[in-house]
This record gives sequence, C-alpha cells and structure tokens, in this order.
Amino acid sequence: MKKTCRAWDYTFLTVHGVTLVTVTIIIALTRWVDGYRYLLRRTTVENGLFELASVFVLLALSVFCCVIVFQDRRALFLSKFQRLLFISMACFAFLVAMEEVSWGQQIFGFQSGEFFDDHNLQKETNLHNLIPAMWLSTAINVVVYGCFIIIPLLYYCDFKVLALHKLLAWLPPIYWPSHYVVLMMAYSSSLHHYFSAITWSDTAALILSLIALLVYWLRVKLMSDILFTANLFIVIVCSSVYAACYDIFSQYNLQYEIREFVVVCGVFYWMVDWSLRLKEQMPPWLHDKS
Repeated sequence: MKKTCRAWDYTFLTVHGVTLVTVTIIIALTRWVDGYRYLLRRTTVENGLFELASVFVLLALSVFCCVIVFQDRRALFLSKFQRLLFISMACFAFLVAMEEVSWGQQIFGFQSGEFFDDHNLQKETNLHNLIPAMWLSTAINVVVYGCFIIIPLLYYCDFKVLALHKLLAWLPPIYWPSHYVVLMMAYSSSLHHYFSAITWSDTAALILSLIALLVYWLRVKLMSDILFTANLFIVIVCSSVYAACYDIFSQYNLQYEIREFVVVCGVFYWMVDWSLRLKEQMPPWLHDKS
C-alpha cells in the first residue's frame, strides 16, 4: 500500500534529509578525522547551530498556527476545538522558543534575577531549568516515543486482536501522524550516548521503535513505497553508525540539541500535514491512497 506524497511531504523530507546528512558528516568527522575532534561539541553548544535552528523552527511553527487561525476566519475549515488547538500551539511554540534563548538573555546578556540565580539549574532566566533535567527529558521522551512512534505504529499495523486498537479507534483519523513523521521521530532517538547505564532506556526505545517500523513495513507491504523504504533503511544505517561512534557522545547536552531540532521539525510537519488536509479538503493521511 503506497501513500500519496503531498508537496509539504517533499519539503519536510528534504529538510530531514539535509539534517541527516549534515549530522552524519559531523559525527563521522568528529570520530575519524584528525583535527575535527571537537566539531560535534562546537555545533551543539548553547546558542550553537542546532539550538538556533530549533528556535527558528519553533517561531515558524508559531507563525504558521497564527496564519491557519486567521485563514479559518473566512474559510471555516476548523472546528472550535481545532481552532483552540492551533491557538494553544502558537502560544506554546513561542513560549518554548523564548525559553530556548532564556527570553533574550543569551542574546543580550542581561543578568538573571535573584530567584533564578538561586533556583535555576543554569542560573538563567527561564522556567524549564527549574525542573530537574531527568524529569523534563523523561516527559519529552514519553510523548515522542508513545504518541509519535509506538502507539501509531501499533495502530497502523492493524492488530485487531489487541484491545489497544479498539481503544484508539475513537481518535479521528485526521490527527494520526504520517509514517514519514514517525520515521523522523525515530531518527531523533538515534542520537544519544550509547552503552551507558544512564541512557539505556533511550537505546531500548530506539531498538523497539526500529523493530516496530520494520514490522509495520512488512505487515502493510510497503516495499513498493520507495521513498519510505529508502528513508527507513537510511535511519537504520545511521543508527548503527552512531552506535559505532558512541564514545564521542555525552549524556550532558551535546547531541540533545540535534534531537530537539529533529523533534520540533517533526511536530511542525505533523501540524502542517493535518491542517492543510483540512483546509484543502483532502482525505486524512490514513485514508489517502489516491
């Protein structure tokens, strides 16, 4: 069964492909080429290439949501719930973007107040560093792995014997992420410090995600979908390469800047996909076989 690719699919898959190639080159140079030992570190520091790219995408997502809400005033293609969802996402994306740059502190260099000096993990003017890093990363991982990888794949495999399939059937088809979004999210989980007691859950989740993708690929018979098949095996190869380069990674704020960028792009892709399908009166991705 081959799904139809829309214009925005090619746009986001191109961005994803450029990101994947760029990251792989950075990792390969860092691991195997003399003189580039600190290249990964330099590109993933605070206010580095990937963090600023994440801020840009978050702001673009916020603007996109505002545009959709404005267009809906005339076209009326959103329900009240969907309109509220877009307004909430516009505010949330802007909030996260400002949190990433500590509300301008990292750009303009102003001093933190006494409260943030005493309670913030990085002594910066932001809210997310008031929360223990492990709690925050665990919450993000649960959302990414659960809502954008494992649960969708279980549903798409159509295991009707599972009670989960009946439970999830109530969710309107329009909200399910495309398998390209799932692939993008799976790739984000390939970037972590392998073979560490601290990150064993990341490795386990990655392996489970790749197995679920392969089962989905075989069960739904996607061999004829060259774009999806190529992307799937590229992600598997990249995961293997990154695992072989495990000693250049760290569990402390290196590759996580890249992961954040990929996840933000994935969420943006998901929002664009289902909202433009509503606007242009296209079938949901689950039913799009034209």
